[in-house]
Amino acid sequence: MTDEYSSGLGPLGDAAMIASMVGRDRSDAASYARLLTETLAGVLPADLVRVEYRRSLADRMAGRPGEARRITLATDAGEFSLDADGDRLTGEARRIVGGVVLSRKPITVEEWTHRLAAELRTLAARSDATRQALGRVLGVE
Repeated sequence: MTDEYSSGLGPLGDAAMIASMVGRDRSDAASYARLLTETLAGVLPADLVRVEYRRSLADRMAGRPGEARRITLATDAGEFSLDADGDRLTGEARRIVGGVVLSRKPITVEEWTHRLAAELRTLAARSDATRQALGRVLGVE
């Protein structure tokens, strides 16, 4: 992202704006899932992001990963995931203690994006490496 597109809020503010934009315009669920998958998986530590793919026979034969169908972020409070199913995006929050799911709650895409933005802010505040990686993704160093 160039300065022309920067919100002026810095990398964390820009990340929150991107998350918010994803929540507002979700006419192409597969594109958003792909964008989030590639961006988040490339920036965040591997133990925080899990991506599940839908693989067709052609994908398997060609050695491709397939189409991203679910992205899950693990947080201190549990997990939240975003599922892409055709043109539909659905979210879910899970409270997990000791590896056991205690509760599941459907959440809106907007709530999912707010949780994503909050988690990005928390991670960037804790880690210089994450803050720098987010800056690179957003084109703001």
